[in-house]
Amino acid sequence: MNTLLLHGPFQGNMLKKIYNNYISAKQLIDEVVIVCYFHDIDYYKDEIKKYSLWNDVKFVIIKDLLNPGFFNINRQIYSVKAGLTEISSENFVIKLRNDQSVDFNKLFTYMKKYHYDNKKIITTNCFTRYDRLYHPSDMFLAAPQKLLKQYYSCPLMNATHLDHILEQQYEYKKDPTINYLKIVPESYLFRNFLISQNWQIKETFNDYWDALKKYIFLLNSWDINYCWYKKRTPYLKSGSMIYPGYFTMRPFENGPLERCRCICRNELNGTTASLKDLYFKNISKFLFSLKYGSYRSLYQKNKIYLLKIIKNVVKIFPYFIAKSIIKKINQKIERKLFKLNLEK
Repeated sequence: MNTLLLHGPFQGNMLKKIYNNYISAKQLIDEVVIVCYFHDIDYYKDEIKKYSLWNDVKFVIIKDLLNPGFFNINRQIYSVKAGLTEISSENFVIKLRNDQSVDFNKLFTYMKKYHYDNKKIITTNCFTRYDRLYHPSDMFLAAPQKLLKQYYSCPLMNATHLDHILEQQYEYKKDPTINYLKIVPESYLFRNFLISQNWQIKETFNDYWDALKKYIFLLNSWDINYCWYKKRTPYLKSGSMIYPGYFTMRPFENGPLERCRCICRNELNGTTASLKDLYFKNISKFLFSLKYGSYRSLYQKNKIYLLKIIKNVVKIFPYFIAKSIIKKINQKIERKLFKLNLEK
């Protein structure tokens, strides 16, 4: 049997789109399990009434956590664990955030095309990363229930989101050569999974690569039309397909400068990229470069230059008028210079 496991708060969901994808593939999915918070259950039940083929949805109701963890990792672990306990150990499980959607028909088509054997965790190139060790994406996952249960067997994080930010800022201050965040939800899950498989983690890229090849079945977002309610790809509207990231930035102030690069299916498997792969990868690189690359720096520098010209022009105004305007212009220039320095 195949089970669709949905989790997440009701607000900002894509249930309608998920349902429409389910309708087109209902012969492939035998049951639907939704993990929701106690304060959301009435909203969910009212919404589910609109979807006639989901009248037998199984709800797993949980309370929210006092400590959501770093980037909500505790919420994810807690909710997915709760859902998996209500699913038979013999089932194949598609774990999906309720604010994201995939084409289920395409998912099963590509599983068959690439000979999926039920021994790996299926995920996507958004955001399975080169630049962070042991970092396969955790947003969309699919695997036999037993395997996913092992993947989510890790304990909740004791530290808060702010605690982890402060810790990583401290580590970066001690060693400015650090170029990626070492404590993130994705690597926390995958490292714990590797330990459960008796994998000896060596903290090297080659070891990470070997672990990916052994345990991860990678699909590209365009293979399964993987969409997100949130606006994530520059210049594409919310609800659009997610593209793999290619950008350089600091995730937070006083932290390491990361050069985000995602791994696509052909790269992990050592095969030639298809024309479709090349098209989407190049479009993604172009969009991210417009937002975060040299074009952005040039744009910011030109704005600073223009502001300085305006400031000089304003100086001919009467002093009591010019003083206030120049103060605001200087503040804008300082903010833009600060952003540029963060990106260096």
